[in-house]
Amino acid sequence: MNQPTEDRIKKIEERQEDFDKRLTTVEGRQTEPIPATTRIEVASVDVLNQLKALEHGQQEISKKQDEQFTYLKGELESISKSQAEQDKGLVMHSRNIGTLQEEVKDVKTIVNALKADIGTVKTIQNGHSKYFEEHGKRLGKIETTMATKDDIAELKDLILKLLPKSLES
Repeated sequence: MNQPTEDRIKKIEERQEDFDKRLTTVEGRQTEPIPATTRIEVASVDVLNQLKALEHGQQEISKKQDEQFTYLKGELESISKSQAEQDKGLVMHSRNIGTLQEEVKDVKTIVNALKADIGTVKTIQNGHSKYFEEHGKRLGKIETTMATKDDIAELKDLILKLLPKSLES
């Protein structure tokens, strides 16, 4: 090894030995304990007044906190009641919605049946329309060929003229 490195290692070893000696010396020393029974009493009028003022302030803070607590408790109870009422209302609405959905299904079924019935009526009506058209044409032919009262009266007069008078009685 190189000389400067060896010198360093020797110095470190010497220092370690020195630290070990010091530690042993310090461990051997024992200090006297300080008694914990010493009591210091300093009570001046200013300190007592400040303590009273602080106590009064704490009491006011405590009173305000109690008031706030009471107020907030009332608000929470009110909100809780309102929420319970809204919950009941939602339950009722959901039941009503269920009932309405069922009724809408029934109405749809009825509407579909009515549509089918209307389709049947239209079909029948178309058949009747054709029948009435044909009937109207027949009536038209009958009217053109049918004799009127005047025509019948003329025929009667003509028949009476042509018949011999003996048959008339």
